[in-house]
Amino acid sequence: MGIMSVHGLPGMGGARIIYIEAELIIFKQFVTEFNASLICLFQYMA
Repeated sequence: MGIMSVHGLPGMGGARIIYIEAELIIFKQFVTEFNASLICLFQYMA
């Protein structure tokens, strides 16, 4: 997941912040979907 952060070069401070924010959004969406799938799995097993 942390590929974009590695490419933040000196002199690209503003762009790097945008990349980090985009990565956080993607990560939050992934966690939300993962939690939803876990809930569905538990409901299926119950």
